[in-house]
Amino acid sequence: MALSMTGFGRGTAENAKFQISIELKSVNHRFLETNIRIPRTYNWLEDKLRQQLQNSFSRGKFDLLVQVLLQKEETQKVRINFPLLEGYINGINEIKKIFPVEGELRLEHILSLDGVFLPENDDEDMEQLAILSAQALSGAIEELRQMRVAEGSTLVRDLTARLDKLNEEMQSISARAAELPGLYREKLQKRIKELLDGTPVDENRIALEVVLFTDRSSIDEEITRFLSHIQQFREALNRNEPVGRRLDFLIQEMNREVNTIGSKTNDLGISDHIVEIKTELEKIREQIQNIE
Repeated sequence: MALSMTGFGRGTAENAKFQISIELKSVNHRFLETNIRIPRTYNWLEDKLRQQLQNSFSRGKFDLLVQVLLQKEETQKVRINFPLLEGYINGINEIKKIFPVEGELRLEHILSLDGVFLPENDDEDMEQLAILSAQALSGAIEELRQMRVAEGSTLVRDLTARLDKLNEEMQSISARAAELPGLYREKLQKRIKELLDGTPVDENRIALEVVLFTDRSSIDEEITRFLSHIQQFREALNRNEPVGRRLDFLIQEMNREVNTIGSKTNDLGISDHIVEIKTELEKIREQIQNIE
């Protein structure tokens, strides 16, 4: 079943020391793009989370928000990033030398500096954080996937109805095309009689012209290919794999066949059906932009 690329999911995981919460949302995109917002202290988890997303999806733009909380009964050890703090202090002193800035550096100023105080996690903590983050993201992915399945089902129903409309219009074109040689023959005979004004008409010559006309304007191959594309489109919608790019290709091919039919026939009845088909194809193209 085709999946939508729009969805939202949330997952949590915890142990005696940590609680991790992950919110995940996605929208349509030609490729797979991830934007991960995570506390700077835990940036080392980012690659693991991104890889987990890439293993789960093939297309879409994903925004991932990670929150890490320390359980109340645990006390977090911290370390001071002295090289960074020294850099901050040197920078402040340089500013004072150049600009007339007054005031002293106080403890509350140091506490507000980003990255000076860092949580100190041992190898066991890091291993547990990696496990918890993977579990939380798995929960978010599953919830998001369920939403994408539900919306995908709605899209499939709409697209199936539009495919039925395309099939109906193309069948009408096929029926009309079968009538064109006879209509052309009648029109040609009438025109020749008007020009010859009573002179006998060479029926063999007319028959030859009709054969040439039929050969030039034949759209049987285009109709057959178009109907085949419709069937392939239906089959793709029922596949349990990403099909968005395949559907986009099939729409391009359908448009190509319709344009060829329009260029080979000069009939108002067929032109009306072509307009209807192109309108439906454009609506389908818009819909499949949101299919993975």
